[in-house]
Amino acid sequence: MIAFAAVLGLAAVAAFLLTGQAPPRARAMLRFCCALYGVLAASLAFSIAPVTVAPLVTTLTVMLLVLSLCESLRRHPPPALTALLAAAACIVGLLAAASAEMAWALMPQLLCLVFAMALVRRAVLALRAAGIYLLLAALSLLAAASALLAGDLRVALPLFSSAGLLGFVLALSRGSETFVEAERTAKRQVKRTGAIGRTR
Repeated sequence: MIAFAAVLGLAAVAAFLLTGQAPPRARAMLRFCCALYGVLAASLAFSIAPVTVAPLVTTLTVMLLVLSLCESLRRHPPPALTALLAAAACIVGLLAAASAEMAWALMPQLLCLVFAMALVRRAVLALRAAGIYLLLAALSLLAAASALLAGDLRVALPLFSSAGLLGFVLALSRGSETFVEAERTAKRQVKRTGAIGRTR
């Protein structure tokens, strides 16, 4: 339905406007994700090859969202690796669309989201707001991928994609320093524990 596609389009616009506080390279990736979700919204609203566009867009955007998380954590992936992953995501998305087997699109998204949760596990376990936002966003994107697998492109896919995109953008725009500080705190605790062990 057009209404649910419109929700995704509005979420993409809102997320684009919220990316201003994200680190520069992460901001560029986030804005590109917003543009891709805008394309998906238009495809769903006007029924322009949604079965082809949906797996390609969702696979590529989830991968880019995780790469933007790496940038926010100051773990800068090499440009060659970024390009390789983007190309792989496009190939997998096209393969899913061509074969009508959406499981091809589900698996890389699942791996990306598990990797993202592993990166921010300390912030999540500490119940920090940014970590909770990212956890909810990852669950929403997983639900969107499941909706893609189930063929629910009109309702569940745009709604869960909207929630996932906004959650990622809010977490990375407002809480990137939270993730970095959580990592630093954990490293200090490990060093302190090691120092205590040596003194004994």
